[in-house]
Amino acid sequence: MYVGGGFGSIGGLNRNNIAKLSTTGTGTADAIWNPNTNFWVFTLALSGTDLYVGGLFSAIDGISRNNIARIQKSNLELDLTWNPNANFQVLAFALSGTDLYVGGSFTSIGGHSRNRIAKLSTTGAGEADATWNPNASSFVQALALSGTDLYLGGAFTTIGGKSRNWIAKLSTTSTGAADATWNPNGSGGAFPWVYALALSGTDLYVGGEFITIGGQSRNSIAKLSTTGAGAADATWNPNASGPVFALALSGTDLYVGGDFISIGGQSLSGFALVDIGF
Repeated sequence: MYVGGGFGSIGGLNRNNIAKLSTTGTGTADAIWNPNTNFWVFTLALSGTDLYVGGLFSAIDGISRNNIARIQKSNLELDLTWNPNANFQVLAFALSGTDLYVGGSFTSIGGHSRNRIAKLSTTGAGEADATWNPNASSFVQALALSGTDLYLGGAFTTIGGKSRNWIAKLSTTSTGAADATWNPNGSGGAFPWVYALALSGTDLYVGGEFITIGGQSRNSIAKLSTTGAGAADATWNPNASGPVFALALSGTDLYVGGDFISIGGQSLSGFALVDIGF
């Protein structure tokens, strides 16, 4: 298991912000694998033998890299050619073939001006696509990819040429226009943003700090349709007592992490397992 964050030790070893843990036993850190970023790691993506690393760092493995890098996951060799050079933090990845979709708070990446969302080539130096430019008005925190549709969550209010509050569906082709119909329109909360997404078929699970989304009252977690206008499921309502920051699907189980003390009618602090048929 590859892990990123803001730690100085993990799995019984000193590791700065990134580590490889064993999924067996107690979860010890690999004794050799140590990329050693000089500041936080927010997102990781595996593709074959490559590990993409995003965060808020300026060096990895002792070599200058601004907020995004690619390393060989087995031998730790940093790719010396691939260097998109984001000017601020990278928060989310979604991979599709030779395209890497990147969300964050940057305004330039891959040699182009790109506001908080970009499509990078996984070949060459990691140049940003010259045409695809959805231009988000604020940070992009979460990405989920389905065919030629890219779902995004964050703090934006405009993206892809449309007004969209914190959640949108973009085309992965052409300029990256927002879907004209799909608009769940999150609202409410102290910081009423979308922090996490998880896709299952035509269902999109959404975590954040909203109080309404998809036309329904929903506290911090909802199941949206990926079709039509993106309506919230009328029945599924775990009703988290605080913000949801992370979602992960495994079969019919949805793992939920956040700053809640109750969810799904149970007293559960910070972490829960929710049935997607709830």
